[in-house]
Amino acid sequence: MQHRVIIQNVYPEINNGKYYIKRVPNQKIHVRADIFGDGHDVVRASLLYRKAGEGVWTEVFMEQEGNDAWHGEFQVTEEGFYEYKLEGWIDHLLNWYSGFLKKREVGQEMHVELLIGANFLEKAAHQYEDAISTTLQDYANVLRNTEAYEHAINTVLSPAFQHLVEQYPNKQHVTTYAKTCACV
Repeated sequence: MQHRVIIQNVYPEINNGKYYIKRVPNQKIHVRADIFGDGHDVVRASLLYRKAGEGVWTEVFMEQEGNDAWHGEFQVTEEGFYEYKLEGWIDHLLNWYSGFLKKREVGQEMHVELLIGANFLEKAAHQYEDAISTTLQDYANVLRNTEAYEHAINTVLSPAFQHLVEQYPNKQHVTTYAKTCACV
């Protein structure tokens, strides 16, 4: 598997994950890490957490602080053991979107860019449940419609499209931090 993202210097982590960190109910756990990619593409990261023994992880997108530093947080809601882990990936959809905006700003012709974006949306659609998958596929169809060029451009420039791209990333080649961290 190809890993293009590195995750290191995770905090809080006691003695390289050997010991649990301690929190009380209703206290937030602020997690920081250095996360970076192997090039200039857009890197995204998530903090995933759950109460120990539960099957489903809750995902919170991390925010970049600058200089490869990222942070995220979650709240301990009740007594017990919690687990958390970090994921990072190159978000090709967001990378395309960023490039699209720059190219459009300087007046480039965007037919090919719209088709590339449609491909990324279709790839992302396969990663989500029915409603989100359908929405992503519908946007891909709008971008593929060569007879409605201006409508496709306006769709990509809309706040709704920006929100969609930011909230439903195209996760490929995800790097997961080597250890699942724990707190009590």
